[in-house]
Amino acid sequence: MRSFLILLFVLVGSSSFSQCPNPERFIKNKGREYSNNSQSRSAYIRVGEVFETVFICQGGYDYRFTIEAYEKDAGNIKYEVYEMVVSKVEENGKYVYKKQKHVLNSSVDNQPIQIRTDDTRKIYIKMLLDGEDIDRIECVGILAEYKKAKKVGF
Repeated sequence: MRSFLILLFVLVGSSSFSQCPNPERFIKNKGREYSNNSQSRSAYIRVGEVFETVFICQGGYDYRFTIEAYEKDAGNIKYEVYEMVVSKVEENGKYVYKKQKHVLNSSVDNQPIQIRTDDTRKIYIKMLLDGEDIDRIECVGILAEYKKAKKVGF
């Protein structure tokens, strides 16, 4: 019975250390004006593969997304932030409505992405971990932060 408990402890303990940590643990909040959002996430990404995730941004808030790797020597993270918008386009002499990608931000450095939303919308973040070793897998996190937008005008 004692050996079973020790084995169980080792298995549970090792599985908790094999998970990619929560982004709040390795991405530092860059100021007190923003609060952490529950949509922050992290995942293991293989070098050279594209990873895509979705965030829901509520209307009336400013959002800031910071993307970083757990290991600082992991390489560059290229990312693109976009939303799908419905546009009226002409096709074969007829007008049809199609969803099209509208890029909001694109970058190769680790600068935070800031987005102001007046209406609730779905934001997509597509990222690629650059590097030469295609067998390397790194933990990458997206820290989502928000604050109430300041009203402007009369």
